[in-house]
Amino acid sequence: MTNLRPDFLIGSKGWHFNHWVGSFYPDDLPQDWWFSYYSNEFQAVLLPADYIMRYDLSDWQSWLDDAPQDFTFYVEVSDAVDWPRTQQYLNVLRGQLGGLVLSIDAPIINSKVNALVKGASAYAPVSLDGQKPWAVEYGVDRLLQQLQVNSCWRGGVGSRVQWCFNAAAIVMRDDSVHNSPAELRVLLESCIKFGSSQGTVSLFFEGASPRIEDMQTATIISQLL
Repeated sequence: MTNLRPDFLIGSKGWHFNHWVGSFYPDDLPQDWWFSYYSNEFQAVLLPADYIMRYDLSDWQSWLDDAPQDFTFYVEVSDAVDWPRTQQYLNVLRGQLGGLVLSIDAPIINSKVNALVKGASAYAPVSLDGQKPWAVEYGVDRLLQQLQVNSCWRGGVGSRVQWCFNAAAIVMRDDSVHNSPAELRVLLESCIKFGSSQGTVSLFFEGASPRIEDMQTATIISQLL
């Protein structure tokens, strides 16, 4: 039986990183052009939840206009979301919206998850990013199963990916984690092994200072596997 290989999208959570100037962004590149430059080098971006309040709809439309047609946007949605406002922003990206990442503060309770998923799933596949698994109400796992929502994978290299549904498959890689080329290869190979039923696996590097070198290395490895 052939093991189908998922497609990989490599990107970061946000792109406004001053430490990328010189190593990625040219020194003389205006900040207004950073996203256009980024979107021509990588395939996807995860827009942080606070971008909904920090930027106008016109800014989001500008990012969409600047991005290639095959570029994919993901949006983080927090449990403190202003849903009517958020809907306006999601509508801007509808044509290139790949998924929504629900970021829920502890405790993660059924009613909170249910309300967010029902609102978000009308727009794109939904993933849950719960970083504190010990602060989860009993029954949330069963609810996620009923709603067919995968959790974002934050496991270590070599650990088993927990994607149960043929929906969004997202890996979050924090800037505190060491990423040698060998470790990134093992990570991506794990995604192939356990995520073969997924059409796309999206790997986002996050934190205050994600390393552009890790993103570039992951992109090269994903193309060679």
